[in-house]
Parts: sequence; structure tokens; C-alpha cells
Amino acid sequence: MTTETPVTTFTPKTPDTPENQPVTNQPKSAFKIIRQNTSLGLMPRPEINISCAPGLEYLSQVDQISIFQKTVAVENGLEGPTKFVLKSLDGKQIYTANEDSVLWKREIYLSTRPMQLKIISNSDKEIIVLNRPLNFCTCCFQNVEVMAPVGKVIGFVHQEKSCVQEKYTIKNAAGDVMFRLMGPPKTCCNTEIPKLTILTRNGQVKVATISKLRCEPSLDTSLKADKIMLKFCADVDVTSKALILAATFLMVK
Repeated sequence: MTTETPVTTFTPKTPDTPENQPVTNQPKSAFKIIRQNTSLGLMPRPEINISCAPGLEYLSQVDQISIFQKTVAVENGLEGPTKFVLKSLDGKQIYTANEDSVLWKREIYLSTRPMQLKIISNSDKEIIVLNRPLNFCTCCFQNVEVMAPVGKVIGFVHQEKSCVQEKYTIKNAAGDVMFRLMGPPKTCCNTEIPKLTILTRNGQVKVATISKLRCEPSLDTSLKADKIMLKFCADVDVTSKALILAATFLMVK
């Protein structure tokens, strides 16, 4: 009688190599990145395909922008250059903006000082740049050059001569008038502009409004108590929105 020997099955041990290790550090998906940006209070990058300068696609998603001026550290009684935060209607940060100017010119020329204002994306890239030359007095007229991207002029904002009313024109890179900005009558007591209305070239259609408002007290002590509100009333392209946004900063004294 023959006794059968039981067969033992041998299973080779899998080598402990990197390819067999569990993946613990996977790259973040686009969805996770968008969710993270949203949780940080940043507006996510729009997933759209439009022809515009890099970074301007954010403007295609908003009809209202709130511009908050940040409090600037004071050293030896002198304030530093102005900084801003630009937010959407739901409070998400779209851009930041930083002034680049010389200290002594800020102190002497005040609101007429020459400066360069850079509007920066949440990824720390310059999207729009405003160049304002020196105005020697408050009665001189402002002339702002707008670039998007850096090095490419997309238009200008000109202050028109008027003794009774604040008036500006927005022109494209060729110098053609695109929009007109009409403000309230000038007074000797109030030098700030409470509201501007942006109209089409012929003055028949309202395109946007710019208002300076007093805000409710905020937990964010880095922001000043007032804000500038830009509201688009008509459907315009992102380049036009960029030019109107540039004109909005003329309200900052």
C-alpha cells in the first residue's frame, strides 16, 4: 500500500520594494486644489477657455468687485505704500494690489504722487499694471496707462478738463474712446468722489458704477473701514473690465 505524501504549496514572499508599497503621497487632483483654495478664502481659477491676457479670466466670472484698502504700518510718522485686497460678491479674494512709489514723493505730492500699481493674482503673478506719472498739484489732470500683461498697453484713463464735474474717459490702446466716467458736481468742501457712473462712448448706456462705501466693523483688523465697490451693469469683455477696474483706483486719495 502506497502512502501519498501531502503536497505543500509554496507562496513566494513579495519583495518589499517601493512599487509594492502602499501609495501614501499621491499628487493632489485639480478638484482638491480648487477645494483648498476655496477653504482659504481664495477664488479658484475659472476652468474656461477665453482669449485674454493671463489672469484676466477671473473677471469673466464676477459682476461685482469690492476693493478694500489695507492698513499700512506707520514708521517714524510716515505711512508706507498703499495695499489693497479685491474680493468677489461672496467674499473670495480675486486679486491683491500693491503700490510702488517713492517715500518722499508720497509725502510731498500726496494723492497726485507718481506711482505704479500692480494687481497680482493669488498665485503671485502680476496681472494688470497701472502707471501714473507725476501731477504737480491737485488741479492737474490724471493720466493713467494700463498694461495687461506687463509690457503690453491695453488702454488709458484720462481725466477731462471740467470745473463743475468729475469726468474721465477710458481709451483703448489705439487711443479711441470706449467709455466715459461721469461723477457728481465738484464742491470746495468735499474732495472725494462718492460715486462715478461709467457710460458707453455715446453716453446712452450705463456700463458700471463705482462707489465708495463705509463698511460694517470687521474681524479683519488689517483692512480699513471703508471700501470701493465696482459693479458691472452690462455684459462687457474682460479687457474692458480690466480698464474699468484700473479707473476704479482713481477714487483712492
